[in-house]
Amino acid sequence: MEALKERLLATPVHAQFLPRPDLDLGWVASVHDGDTLTVHCEIRGVLENMNIRVRGIDAPELKGDSKTAAAAVREVVKQACHSKYVRILNCGSDKYGRLLGDVILEGGESLSAFLVRQQLVKVYTGQKKDPFTEEELRQVLERATALLQ
Repeated sequence: MEALKERLLATPVHAQFLPRPDLDLGWVASVHDGDTLTVHCEIRGVLENMNIRVRGIDAPELKGDSKTAAAAVREVVKQACHSKYVRILNCGSDKYGRLLGDVILEGGESLSAFLVRQQLVKVYTGQKKDPFTEEELRQVLERATALLQ
């Protein structure tokens, strides 16, 4: 594992590659929003950047009325995993073809479980999404802000 960490740290971030479902350990290079990360990882001996959609959750969107709450949730996710190692388990594709996986934080907790427990996201099973109400967005922003202090 130390050798992989050294190779990941020594290799510059490069172009996006097609998703492959066999990654495990990766370095979180960026957090796009509350449920999408870019992870730098080794796949079949090649270092790649992979966009990962976090399985089982729906976070507020970074557009429209939800952008303030969404930005706060993104900051919580950054605190939890940006520039840290994570494990990506149970990889697959969602109905839009995006790489989907369970993101496990350094302490062993699922990122999804952490965000659900903090009431910052909604549970998502792949069915029709239940949009966030104004009140839910207000509560998410309040909770995320409290976590960031």
